[in-house]
Amino acid sequence: MIESKPIGYIKSPWSERFGIPRQAGLAKSIQCSLVLDGPGDMHQSLRGLSDFSHIWILFYFHETKGKTWKPIVRPPRLGGKEGRGVFATRSPFRPNSIGLSAVKLLSIDLSQKHPVLQIEGGDFLDRTPLLDIKPYIPYADRIPSAESAWAQDSDQILTISWETKPPEDLRDQMAIESTIGLDPRPAWERGRDGEPSQSWGVRVGVYQARWAVKGGIATIISLEKVT
Repeated sequence: MIESKPIGYIKSPWSERFGIPRQAGLAKSIQCSLVLDGPGDMHQSLRGLSDFSHIWILFYFHETKGKTWKPIVRPPRLGGKEGRGVFATRSPFRPNSIGLSAVKLLSIDLSQKHPVLQIEGGDFLDRTPLLDIKPYIPYADRIPSAESAWAQDSDQILTISWETKPPEDLRDQMAIESTIGLDPRPAWERGRDGEPSQSWGVRVGVYQARWAVKGGIATIISLEKVT
Protein backbone atom coordinates (compact mmCIF):
# COMPACT_ATOMS: atom_id res chain seq x y z
CA MET A 1 0.00 0.00 0.00
CA ILE A 2 1.31 3.45 -0.94
CA GLU A 3 0.58 6.25 1.51
CA SER A 4 1.26 9.96 0.96
CA LYS A 5 0.96 12.56 3.71
CA PRO A 6 0.43 16.24 2.83
CA ILE A 7 3.25 18.61 3.70
CA GLY A 8 0.85 21.54 3.83
CA TYR A 9 -2.04 23.13 1.99
CA ILE A 10 -2.71 25.75 -0.68
CA LYS A 11 -4.62 28.97 -0.07
CA SER A 12 -6.36 30.33 -3.16
CA PRO A 13 -9.27 32.69 -3.93
CA TRP A 14 -11.39 29.85 -5.36
CA SER A 15 -13.60 28.08 -2.84
CA GLU A 16 -15.63 26.43 -5.62
CA ARG A 17 -14.47 24.42 -8.63
CA PHE A 18 -16.35 26.60 -11.10
CA GLY A 19 -14.15 29.47 -12.17
CA ILE A 20 -10.76 27.91 -11.42
CA PRO A 21 -8.38 28.45 -14.39
CA ARG A 22 -7.86 25.29 -16.42
CA GLN A 23 -4.07 25.77 -16.32
CA ALA A 24 -1.88 27.22 -13.58
CA GLY A 25 -0.10 29.87 -15.64
CA LEU A 26 -3.14 31.56 -17.16
CA ALA A 27 -4.20 33.88 -14.31
CA LYS A 28 -0.89 35.65 -13.74
CA SER A 29 -2.46 38.51 -11.78
CA ILE A 30 -3.63 36.13 -9.05
CA GLN A 31 -1.44 34.98 -6.20
CA CYS A 32 -1.79 31.85 -4.09
CA SER A 33 0.02 30.74 -0.94
CA LEU A 34 1.57 27.43 0.06
CA VAL A 35 1.44 26.89 3.82
CA LEU A 36 3.87 24.18 4.95
CA ASP A 37 2.51 22.72 8.19
CA GLY A 38 3.55 19.13 7.57
CA PRO A 39 5.81 16.85 9.63
CA GLY A 40 9.53 17.47 9.95
CA ASP A 41 11.51 20.69 9.78
CA MET A 42 9.80 22.54 6.94
CA HIS A 43 12.04 25.59 7.42
CA GLN A 44 15.22 23.62 6.75
CA SER A 45 13.55 21.77 3.88
CA LEU A 46 13.28 25.03 1.93
CA ARG A 47 16.97 25.93 2.11
CA GLY A 48 18.16 26.94 -1.38
CA LEU A 49 14.72 26.99 -2.99
CA SER A 50 14.74 30.80 -3.24
CA ASP A 51 17.51 30.45 -5.85
CA PHE A 52 14.89 29.18 -8.31
CA SER A 53 12.34 31.39 -10.08
CA HIS A 54 9.77 28.64 -10.70
CA ILE A 55 8.69 25.46 -8.95
CA TRP A 56 6.66 22.33 -9.59
CA ILE A 57 3.78 21.67 -7.22
CA LEU A 58 2.31 18.22 -6.65
CA PHE A 59 -1.09 18.30 -5.00
CA TYR A 60 -4.15 16.20 -4.26
CA PHE A 61 -7.53 16.69 -5.95
CA HIS A 62 -9.37 16.35 -2.64
CA GLU A 63 -12.79 17.24 -4.07
CA THR A 64 -12.71 14.18 -6.35
CA LYS A 65 -12.32 11.74 -3.46
CA GLY A 66 -14.83 8.91 -3.71
CA LYS A 67 -15.85 9.86 -7.26
CA THR A 68 -15.41 7.35 -10.05
CA TRP A 69 -12.93 8.12 -12.82
CA LYS A 70 -13.57 7.20 -16.44
CA PRO A 71 -11.04 6.10 -19.09
CA ILE A 72 -12.60 8.49 -21.63
CA VAL A 73 -13.28 12.15 -20.80
CA ARG A 74 -14.55 15.08 -22.87
CA PRO A 75 -12.17 18.06 -22.51
CA PRO A 76 -13.74 21.55 -22.42
CA ARG A 77 -11.17 22.66 -25.01
CA LEU A 78 -12.87 20.32 -27.52
CA GLY A 79 -16.31 21.71 -26.76
CA GLY A 80 -17.15 18.88 -24.38
CA LYS A 81 -18.15 16.73 -27.35
CA GLU A 82 -15.02 14.81 -28.35
CA GLY A 83 -13.61 12.05 -26.17
CA ARG A 84 -9.96 11.54 -25.23
CA GLY A 85 -8.24 9.05 -22.96
CA VAL A 86 -7.90 10.39 -19.43
CA PHE A 87 -4.10 10.16 -19.68
CA ALA A 88 -4.22 12.48 -22.72
CA THR A 89 -5.97 15.16 -20.62
CA ARG A 90 -5.53 17.04 -17.36
CA SER A 91 -8.88 16.01 -15.96
CA PRO A 92 -8.95 15.96 -12.14
CA PHE A 93 -10.86 12.68 -12.24
CA ARG A 94 -7.98 10.19 -12.50
CA PRO A 95 -7.08 6.73 -11.17
CA ASN A 96 -4.94 8.55 -8.60
CA SER A 97 -6.12 12.06 -7.78
CA ILE A 98 -2.72 13.75 -8.16
CA GLY A 99 -2.22 17.14 -9.84
CA LEU A 100 0.95 18.78 -11.14
CA SER A 101 1.47 22.49 -11.86
CA ALA A 102 4.44 24.72 -12.67
CA VAL A 103 4.23 28.18 -11.08
CA LYS A 104 6.39 31.25 -10.49
CA LEU A 105 7.86 31.52 -6.99
CA LEU A 106 7.50 35.07 -5.66
CA SER A 107 8.70 34.82 -2.07
CA ILE A 108 9.38 32.55 0.90
CA ASP A 109 8.43 33.68 4.40
CA LEU A 110 10.33 31.78 7.09
CA SER A 111 9.42 34.13 9.95
CA GLN A 112 6.21 32.30 10.83
CA LYS A 113 5.67 29.01 12.64
CA HIS A 114 4.73 27.43 9.32
CA PRO A 115 6.68 28.65 6.26
CA VAL A 116 4.59 30.35 3.57
CA LEU A 117 5.48 30.40 -0.13
CA GLN A 118 3.84 33.04 -2.29
CA ILE A 119 3.32 32.02 -5.91
CA GLU A 120 2.00 33.65 -9.07
CA GLY A 121 -0.98 32.08 -10.79
CA GLY A 122 -2.53 28.78 -9.87
CA ASP A 123 -5.31 26.34 -10.65
CA PHE A 124 -6.04 25.19 -7.12
CA LEU A 125 -9.16 24.94 -5.03
CA ASP A 126 -8.74 26.65 -1.66
CA ARG A 127 -7.31 24.32 1.03
CA THR A 128 -5.95 21.89 -1.56
CA PRO A 129 -3.58 19.40 0.14
CA LEU A 130 0.05 19.97 -0.90
CA LEU A 131 2.06 16.79 -1.52
CA ASP A 132 5.47 17.97 -2.72
CA ILE A 133 7.54 20.86 -4.12
CA LYS A 134 10.33 20.54 -6.65
CA PRO A 135 12.46 23.21 -8.37
CA TYR A 136 11.75 23.89 -12.04
CA ILE A 137 15.01 23.34 -13.94
CA PRO A 138 14.90 24.91 -17.45
CA TYR A 139 17.60 22.81 -19.13
CA ALA A 140 15.86 19.60 -18.11
CA ASP A 141 12.18 20.60 -17.92
CA ARG A 142 11.83 22.89 -20.92
CA ILE A 143 11.29 21.08 -24.24
CA PRO A 144 11.18 23.58 -27.15
CA SER A 145 10.17 20.95 -29.70
CA ALA A 146 7.22 19.65 -27.65
CA GLU A 147 3.84 19.38 -29.38
CA SER A 148 0.42 19.49 -27.75
CA ALA A 149 -2.01 18.86 -30.61
CA TRP A 150 -5.50 20.09 -29.69
CA ALA A 151 -4.22 21.90 -26.58
CA GLN A 152 -1.82 24.11 -28.51
CA ASP A 153 -3.57 27.47 -28.04
CA SER A 154 -4.36 29.17 -24.73
CA ASP A 155 -7.89 29.44 -23.34
CA GLN A 156 -10.34 31.99 -24.70
CA ILE A 157 -9.97 35.48 -23.22
CA LEU A 158 -12.95 37.80 -22.72
CA THR A 159 -12.77 41.59 -22.44
CA ILE A 160 -14.06 42.76 -19.06
CA SER A 161 -16.57 45.56 -18.52
CA TRP A 162 -18.03 46.70 -15.18
CA GLU A 163 -21.70 47.63 -14.96
CA THR A 164 -21.50 47.62 -11.18
CA LYS A 165 -18.88 49.16 -8.90
CA PRO A 166 -15.68 47.04 -8.66
CA PRO A 167 -14.03 46.21 -5.30
CA GLU A 168 -11.97 48.95 -3.70
CA ASP A 169 -8.97 46.64 -3.36
CA LEU A 170 -7.27 46.43 -6.77
CA ARG A 171 -6.06 42.90 -6.04
CA ASP A 172 -9.64 41.70 -5.56
CA GLN A 173 -10.67 43.42 -8.78
CA MET A 174 -7.83 41.83 -10.74
CA ALA A 175 -8.65 38.39 -9.33
CA ILE A 176 -12.28 38.68 -10.43
CA GLU A 177 -11.35 40.02 -13.88
CA SER A 178 -8.75 37.28 -14.41
CA THR A 179 -11.18 34.53 -13.42
CA ILE A 180 -14.05 35.72 -15.62
CA GLY A 181 -11.73 36.79 -18.45
CA LEU A 182 -10.65 33.16 -18.92
CA ASP A 183 -14.31 32.34 -19.68
CA PRO A 184 -15.24 29.61 -17.17
CA ARG A 185 -18.58 29.00 -18.88
CA PRO A 186 -19.39 25.43 -19.95
CA ALA A 187 -17.74 24.52 -23.25
CA TRP A 188 -21.02 24.24 -25.16
CA GLU A 189 -21.89 27.86 -24.28
CA ARG A 190 -18.54 29.41 -25.19
CA GLY A 191 -19.10 29.51 -28.94
CA ARG A 192 -22.15 31.74 -28.84
CA ASP A 193 -23.32 34.91 -27.15
CA GLY A 194 -25.66 34.51 -24.24
CA GLU A 195 -29.28 35.54 -24.36
CA PRO A 196 -29.98 39.04 -23.00
CA SER A 197 -31.35 37.56 -19.77
CA GLN A 198 -28.65 34.89 -19.39
CA SER A 199 -25.91 35.34 -16.81
CA TRP A 200 -23.44 33.30 -14.78
CA GLY A 201 -22.13 33.52 -11.23
CA VAL A 202 -18.73 32.74 -9.74
CA ARG A 203 -17.20 32.96 -6.27
CA VAL A 204 -13.75 34.61 -6.10
CA GLY A 205 -12.35 35.17 -2.63
CA VAL A 206 -14.98 36.95 -0.54
CA TYR A 207 -16.98 38.10 -3.56
CA GLN A 208 -19.81 36.56 -5.56
CA ALA A 209 -19.78 38.06 -9.06
CA ARG A 210 -22.41 37.70 -11.78
CA TRP A 211 -21.73 38.50 -15.42
CA ALA A 212 -23.23 38.29 -18.92
CA VAL A 213 -21.45 37.88 -22.27
CA LYS A 214 -22.11 39.71 -25.53
CA GLY A 215 -19.79 40.12 -28.50
CA GLY A 216 -16.75 38.76 -26.64
CA ILE A 217 -17.26 41.20 -23.74
CA ALA A 218 -18.04 39.93 -20.26
CA THR A 219 -20.01 42.57 -18.37
CA ILE A 220 -20.00 42.18 -14.60
CA ILE A 221 -23.53 43.13 -13.62
CA SER A 222 -23.50 42.51 -9.88
CA LEU A 223 -21.01 41.99 -7.06
CA GLU A 224 -21.84 40.84 -3.56
CA LYS A 225 -19.51 40.41 -0.60
CA VAL A 226 -20.12 37.10 1.16
CA THR A 227 -18.74 35.42 4.26
